[in-house]
Amino acid sequence: MGYKNLIELVLSPRLSPINTTSRLRRSIFLRFPVDSVYLRCGDCEDKSFLFASLVEEMGYDAVCLVFDDHLAVGVASADAHGTYYDKFGSQYYYCETTAVGWEMGVIPDSYGASTIVQVE
Repeated sequence: MGYKNLIELVLSPRLSPINTTSRLRRSIFLRFPVDSVYLRCGDCEDKSFLFASLVEEMGYDAVCLVFDDHLAVGVASADAHGTYYDKFGSQYYYCETTAVGWEMGVIPDSYGASTIVQVE
């Protein structure tokens, strides 16, 4: 199975979004990846941490893409297509972990420049 099939497989089982107006969300409550799986919910940070952890465990390089009001993941690839960010000598392709229906390399129009944080 190629990297793109693995990425799509990991992105396909969506977790339920949490209510972003909840008391916990307002205090910037971050979950461990295992908590998101156990509770079957999470916001963009929780789902991005989970996704990046899984991708890294599969042997791929991932970064967190930090936007003003959103967090997503970039996965390094030499032969993917679409929107990517150059950093650390690699091309990291955008992976949306919250909204349904976005493929690797496709980014919503409302996002542009991001801060890139290496996943370790």
